[in-house]
Amino acid sequence: NTRDVFVIRHPRYTRPYLHRHNYFEINYIASGMGTFIFEEEKHIMRQGELCIIAPNSRHDFYIEDDSTVFTICIRKSTFETTFFQLMSQKDLLSFFFRTILLGNEHANFLMFFTNNNLSIKKYIRNMMIESSKRDMYSNTCCISYVYLMFSALLRDYSQTIQFYNYEMGSDF
Repeated sequence: NTRDVFVIRHPRYTRPYLHRHNYFEINYIASGMGTFIFEEEKHIMRQGELCIIAPNSRHDFYIEDDSTVFTICIRKSTFETTFFQLMSQKDLLSFFFRTILLGNEHANFLMFFTNNNLSIKKYIRNMMIESSKRDMYSNTCCISYVYLMFSALLRDYSQTIQFYNYEMGSDF
């Protein structure tokens, strides 16, 4: 409840359960593969792929083998306050977050195909380490790593983004 960003290793062998929540969820396949279900549609995600799921989107994610998946949870209000500069850019990721935060409750996700980029893995590893700490700096460090990860995704993978079901506004 006191954190803006939290990272966990996604549990294996969970049963399928479509659900919604009020925060952004990011799933990253560190090794192996996983099944991402979005609004009744299945997507197989493979190593190096990263998916950002908008709040209030009906979804599920499960793995059944020895795959490793990390889930990053980011409070919706964090984007309104902390990531203001990131959301003011003229790119697809900024447009995605602005659309969601301006009251658009439509289910949505963004998928990045990172080709197993080592720097993305390092950002997520560092977020996970900071999530386990309980000092007064760990939350700020997690936020900073998220910002760096988003910047790296846009710099290196803006041409590989796949998105779901929304209209692009005139400001994009």
